[in-house]
Amino acid sequence: MELSGAPADVLLQRPWLPVSISGFQLLAKIWFGDSAYHILLTDMTSVWEERMNSDAIQRRSQDLNRRLRAPVKAFFSHLCEVVRPRLSGSGEGADGEAQISLTRKEDGNIGMKLKSELAGLPFYWEFHCTPAPIALVCLQLVRPLLAMSRLLQQQVEQLGVLLVRKDAEIQDYRENGATLSRGVTTKLDLYCFSVASAARVHFIHMYLFIFY
Repeated sequence: MELSGAPADVLLQRPWLPVSISGFQLLAKIWFGDSAYHILLTDMTSVWEERMNSDAIQRRSQDLNRRLRAPVKAFFSHLCEVVRPRLSGSGEGADGEAQISLTRKEDGNIGMKLKSELAGLPFYWEFHCTPAPIALVCLQLVRPLLAMSRLLQQQVEQLGVLLVRKDAEIQDYRENGATLSRGVTTKLDLYCFSVASAARVHFIHMYLFIFY
């Protein structure tokens, strides 16, 4: 794996998108620069990555495609055109005949093989994805999920306060002789509501703890 790729903040802004390759259901986050890429894959049990710079792409292109002679930008442009749609959940790219397959290896790595056509000749590419470091997993997956969990908890708390206020308003209308057009509903038990909501958030935290 070549240690070159997207800046952390740029990759962080990319969404996780569902993809299906060779029967494997995964989430993918991808970044393609001018002549470099960074790919993250997860099955929500493990996270894998590969990052490649221009020199590494040139070497692999030549190793896999000895009959093709082209600048690295030509290889990379074709690679982006074919791979990006398939790793963004949008299905086939411009080359509808391209084939991509995925295998999980005994050493814990993931390999993806691509076969397409460039300038009338077969074009081959391989992704060699290795387990991502914990720091990257935390930055790109765990922390965003925890932030989302906290935001949801805040929204639940605000909703609970709003419902209690509405119950009080309805009770005040009744005491002042107002006739309600709808049937009487059960008054909100804020404690039970909070406990149930907290349990859901705790479940998310426990899942992240197990994943981590």
